[in-house]
Amino acid sequence: MDALAIAERAGVEAQDHRVGPRPGVFTPIGVMWHYTSTTPGGRNLPTLATVKHGRSDLVGPLSHYLIGRLGTVAVITNGRANHAGPGSTTVLAAVRAEGPLPAPTNNDAAGNRWFVGVELEGTPDSGFTDAQRTSGLALGLALSETLGIGPRAHLGHSEWTNRKRDPGRHWPMGDFRTRLSRRLRQAGAPRTPPEEDLDMDKDELIKVLRSELERDRVLDLNAEFGTLDDPDDGYGERATRQRVNGSIQFLTQTIAAEGERTRAAIEELGASLERLTNAALAAATAAREAAEAATTAAQATSGPEPTADDAAAVEGA
Repeated sequence: MDALAIAERAGVEAQDHRVGPRPGVFTPIGVMWHYTSTTPGGRNLPTLATVKHGRSDLVGPLSHYLIGRLGTVAVITNGRANHAGPGSTTVLAAVRAEGPLPAPTNNDAAGNRWFVGVELEGTPDSGFTDAQRTSGLALGLALSETLGIGPRAHLGHSEWTNRKRDPGRHWPMGDFRTRLSRRLRQAGAPRTPPEEDLDMDKDELIKVLRSELERDRVLDLNAEFGTLDDPDDGYGERATRQRVNGSIQFLTQTIAAEGERTRAAIEELGASLERLTNAALAAATAAREAAEAATTAAQATSGPEPTADDAAAVEGA
């Protein structure tokens, strides 16, 4: 990711302070927003050195961008940074699907691989300046357009893990996503790189498309089978096993329910056939008895048949 190019695309005042990234894979699917917890004290970028180089307990870089009190965007690194930490597997799945964010429930997923980090200079009490809000929205728009992600892929640190509270009540993520969605609609352009970046011949375009398809395939494989560097990142062996077990349980319950309904239907069909058979037998018996009664009645009305002696007597007369 060219972090400086994205900041320049946003049209903000960008300062290049880039340092090397943390080791490890970096395939961002979202953007995570933080506050620095540093009291501004009238300074624009008081946390710049810390965000670049880290603290005694955490190695830098600690984000990809740092937005100063004057709206200045300091660009920190292009690759992986130590900012997200562990978070919720269900939240990670929701971001991938760009669906509604559930409340974080565990800290089993490693986030640094998946998220661009944006730090806002300020504390829960200081709040943020209008210049920071303007630059933050512009940067969020540029990140969405460049990475091809929607507003729901932007989340606060506190939405990722129940260990954190940033960016806090002065940067409500719901409002930010609403404003970002409005800006994306106003832009009216598909979320792709600028037109000049697509000025390439057929072979170059095919190469790019193959690269993107390969990236999607790798992410899908990671989701199914896990990754070597983050085996418990929410798409690893444990999570896959849980999803498989959940699917098996669902199918078992469904089959059992369908089996019960099928068994009940067969029993009802059998009872119906038995009723029809009994009715047919009763009708046949009634018909037979009616025929026998009719025969007996006919015989009684016509009298006895003449005998041979009766015939001879008639002839002699």
